[in-house]
Amino acid sequence: MQALMASANGKQRLATGSGDDTAKGSEFDLLRGIDWPDGYQIRTMYTPFFKGLRDAPPTTDAEVQAAKAAFDAAREKDDMSVATVIAGEAADMINAIEPASVILQRIANEAEAIIRSRPGLAN
Repeated sequence: MQALMASANGKQRLATGSGDDTAKGSEFDLLRGIDWPDGYQIRTMYTPFFKGLRDAPPTTDAEVQAAKAAFDAAREKDDMSVATVIAGEAADMINAIEPASVILQRIANEAEAIIRSRPGLAN
């Protein structure tokens, strides 16, 4: 269900990015108010805002609140230079945004072609 909630710019960012454009960290969890146990980090598409948080993490409550306000405003505006897309190394496998029905039909067609190409599998 999470993928259904992605914004248009977020989906486009994912389709044009790659796994090399992702980074692990807790910066966005901090801004989203999610406190994961030590050792767990989220992987997101890298953004200039993320780089700024990583280079100079907010250290005071006021800095955290200012960063959170900027992040929330960017999410509202669908500004992917600040907001981000939760994505992993498999981002390389996404090259276009298509309806699920199109993807499933392609998978079915490819599976059928493989089965028909191998004697004995189609029987």
